[in-house]
Amino acid sequence: MKSTVNLWIRHQNALEFDVVSVIGGSGTNDHLWGNQELQGFLKQAYNEKVLVTGICAGAVTVAKTGLLSGREATCYPLDVQKNELIAVDVKYVEQHVVAHGDIITDDGPQGAKEFGKALVKALR
Repeated sequence: MKSTVNLWIRHQNALEFDVVSVIGGSGTNDHLWGNQELQGFLKQAYNEKVLVTGICAGAVTVAKTGLLSGREATCYPLDVQKNELIAVDVKYVEQHVVAHGDIITDDGPQGAKEFGKALVKALR
């Protein structure tokens, strides 16, 4: 099954969402980490009190906005990703989920159940 993008962040208002999640996977490092438009949207969402989450390598994308500077986060446990967190003043924590009241990070598929619970708790 082939899917196509039918939603562009440049045409969205962050207030239209309860949660904005950046997922990981192949291509995240190359296409999302340095995407200024995405980073701006994540900052807008955060400033509008929309819950921001990053899963796997997507956690690095969130960290690169500066929103996690001086805080703890997790990501997929590869050195390249952990080093990217550290480079933007984020303390890498080796656990499945790090849930702040306003941002949740997850280390990938291993933490999916815990992430889901943290997401439900944050949205209540």
